[in-house]
Amino acid sequence: MCNMGYEYSKILLAIESCEIENCSGLPDCVCFQKSVCHLVDFIDSLVEPEGKNPASSSTPQAIIQHLNNDTKKNMLSDMGYTADEISHAVQICGDSCDIDILVDFMHAKSAYKEEMQVLNSRTPEAEIDDEEAASISQHISKAGKITMSYNNQMRQSSSESDGELDTWIGSTSSSSSWKSGKLKRKRIINGISSVDEDECTESNNSSQNISGMHGLRGGSMLQNRVISSAMRGPPYCYFENVALMPKNEWETITRFFNGLKPEFVDSAEFSACHRQRGYVHNLPIEGREVIYPRSPMTIQEAFPGKAKFRPYWDTRTKMNCINTVRSPSTVCKEIADTMSKYDNEPPLHVQKRILCLLKKFNLLWVNPGLVAPLEPVEMEILLGFDEEHTRGASSMTERYKALGNTFQVDTVAYHMTALRSLYHHGIKVLSLFSGIGGAEVALHRAGIPLKVVVAVEGNSRRNEVLESWWKRTGQTGRLVHISDVATLTHDVLFALVQEVNGFDLVIGGSPCNNLTGSNRVTRVGLEGEHSRLFFEFPRIYNLVKQLQAQ
Repeated sequence: MCNMGYEYSKILLAIESCEIENCSGLPDCVCFQKSVCHLVDFIDSLVEPEGKNPASSSTPQAIIQHLNNDTKKNMLSDMGYTADEISHAVQICGDSCDIDILVDFMHAKSAYKEEMQVLNSRTPEAEIDDEEAASISQHISKAGKITMSYNNQMRQSSSESDGELDTWIGSTSSSSSWKSGKLKRKRIINGISSVDEDECTESNNSSQNISGMHGLRGGSMLQNRVISSAMRGPPYCYFENVALMPKNEWETITRFFNGLKPEFVDSAEFSACHRQRGYVHNLPIEGREVIYPRSPMTIQEAFPGKAKFRPYWDTRTKMNCINTVRSPSTVCKEIADTMSKYDNEPPLHVQKRILCLLKKFNLLWVNPGLVAPLEPVEMEILLGFDEEHTRGASSMTERYKALGNTFQVDTVAYHMTALRSLYHHGIKVLSLFSGIGGAEVALHRAGIPLKVVVAVEGNSRRNEVLESWWKRTGQTGRLVHISDVATLTHDVLFALVQEVNGFDLVIGGSPCNNLTGSNRVTRVGLEGEHSRLFFEFPRIYNLVKQLQAQ
């Protein structure tokens, strides 16, 4: 602290007044390192000593910047980081890097290492030739019903998490611990009760740097893909679901799509929120373009009015994945109570804990020292919809659920731009599990006129949202509603194909309730009550192809 411009006598007075016993006041003293912020606050409350360097005593940010390397390393070591982790972070971020940036770097590196181990183990590798694809297609009957006697190797559904990374809160979970019903031990730090810190890591790095995750470079990564003759469009297909599924489920999905492998994308490349999804499609790759105007790419751009309430140590640039439920208000109250205990900024270990909760529960600063969950209108901005897209046609709870289950519009629109030159006069779409119209909005924003849309959705409120958007944006095409994918039998599809003279695109994403990592109760894979609806998608798509081929 002498190097920061403080007199040695003032330091000793602060140590004695703050009741730090047996402390020498030297930089290598552990108790001094842990209490440096409190000591600085105490000294700053005294009369400024003559000749003191004002730049080194004005703010906690300045204090952190003036910590020498050995002190920063010791403080990081006290936080539980290994010497190798600290050394690598300093090497990458630089010797002069702030300690909070080093902490975020080590959190992100650890989380992505674990996440990609899971993701890579889920990525199907086996190639499927036309002959095998044809044999798989035989499992789909002409009557439109799935033949369930397929090979067990195709359908290895896991009822365990297998250490699966939780995409909602960015955490890892031991399958043995949640199977036995045991929860992680909670710790209480300055009024905040929370689970262990590994549950609070945010995906900060760009998805294009992740093994297995495609983004704006995804086209080049798919150039060598092989599409069987049974899966070549048109009609084209586009299916979406969560990237991190239980073991082998993406392999099952690939087999039912006759060997089409998923393209994994994190929507952080196109928006201000993470949303890791797998997209199985046979769309062209050439001609993809980012749509304009672009959606906000950072939290600051998305919510500029709230930037003034954001403390400097909240280093987030992206929100985590949008969830289907509102975050608990009790967490917001705990953070507010904790912040109120400090006249200035809280100490580093409290900052770290609060930041952990902000990432886990997707919270925003709405006033000095106060945070709140995302509101539906804020979720709409992050997902690429117009503000108030879902307002008026559903309850607040339903809006959260609908937005949590929809497409990220900018991501899907980027993929759809490859069809723009083919369907500049209009496209005919069969939209399965259409929800609040994420696919329709994405096609519209990609500049593709909607000639015919048959929207299949069982929730009448969500149908009203799509109907309202259709009228509000002046769509001139034809919109047809069907309530249940199960009603799309061979005869019904035959009549639809005849009526619209064939579909150009079949698009949708089946329910992920039994697939997502945030479901710790019924995460049983594709055999789950809701997620088994996936099998309706390849059934319907194959029937449409057969009927239009005739």
